[in-house]
Amino acid sequence: MVIYPFITRAVRRTGITGGDEKRTGYYAGILESIFFLAESLTVYHMGRVSDLYGRKPILLIGPLGLSLAMLSFGLSQSFWGMVVTRAAMGVFNGNIGVSKTIMAESTDETNRADAFTLMPIVWTTGSTLGPTIGGVLADPAARWPHIFGKFAFFQRNPWFLSCFAAGFFAFSAFLLSLWGIKETLPNKVKRQHNSESEPLLSNDPETSQTYGSVENREGPSERPPTTRALLTDSKLRITLLSMAFLAFTDMSYQVLIPLIYTTSIPVGGLGLSPYQVGLILAHVGEVTPLIWALLIFQLFVSTVIVTAFNAMHLLVVINAPPNSLGSVNGLAQMISSGTRGLAPVFASSLYSHSLESQIAGGHLVEIVLIGVTIIGIYCISWLPH
Repeated sequence: MVIYPFITRAVRRTGITGGDEKRTGYYAGILESIFFLAESLTVYHMGRVSDLYGRKPILLIGPLGLSLAMLSFGLSQSFWGMVVTRAAMGVFNGNIGVSKTIMAESTDETNRADAFTLMPIVWTTGSTLGPTIGGVLADPAARWPHIFGKFAFFQRNPWFLSCFAAGFFAFSAFLLSLWGIKETLPNKVKRQHNSESEPLLSNDPETSQTYGSVENREGPSERPPTTRALLTDSKLRITLLSMAFLAFTDMSYQVLIPLIYTTSIPVGGLGLSPYQVGLILAHVGEVTPLIWALLIFQLFVSTVIVTAFNAMHLLVVINAPPNSLGSVNGLAQMISSGTRGLAPVFASSLYSHSLESQIAGGHLVEIVLIGVTIIGIYCISWLPH
């Protein structure tokens, strides 16, 4: 969310729109979609690998790679350079399902729901800090010319400071995970415990071998079921389908907000700057009383959406087989990421088309998404109580 306050300005600055402001949505949608499409290609495989070889190594890959990708995005001068670095962010974010698996394996039935209720708090904190960093630190040479205007680097790379701050957060998360998180894969934890407690010489005939030979008795882990086998569970299928609809509508909403905020008033938007967008997305800002009242309602709805995701994550954990928790979380995240990858292109392109054609007074995108939401609600009603 760091890039959301300035993504429309960044797209226009590359010249890819040819000066036509109404076409910004098409290209902004590509940037937002490529992240989740790239994530969807890696998240399930990372979950399966974590089922075999452990959670922590996969978890550490993400924030380290993400910090480097953020720096590269801030240095990108062309639209397609932004696309490549944005895709790299999605690849390294493919371990998001593993983090949920670690939470599930670190808890039990008595405290798992309490632990998962922390996820909305963490998400909303990031949703507040991200746009604030992205909006406030965007284009520092123009905002603080007496400090940053002296440096040609910040004039050439107006989004680097925002990306650097986000990359710093990601690298800090890498260090905290490296030092503070323990392995939770049951088979690997058991092997580590056995290696620490067993004597150097064992009388167990299963472990006694000819002198000088080495044998791995347990292998990496019990191989998890295939994807086809997992999808034979009807409750899991409905849960994953509901997750897809929820992720699609949520991502469409997230994409449309900065587009509407930054599009000029004559075209149909609010004409706000990246700085103002960052503050509004972070729940503050100076706007008219009517707009402020609408924003308060909008932010309340955002909170409800986050709690819905929390319930979905719990349903995924409950319906997952014990020996394939990482795979199921990865599959759920792959479906979520895939629909999130489609949503930005769909919503932003439909928004631009609505403005260009003035169908339904330019509000065609809202009408279509209301219909998608109704279908999603009907799908969720299939879930058992």
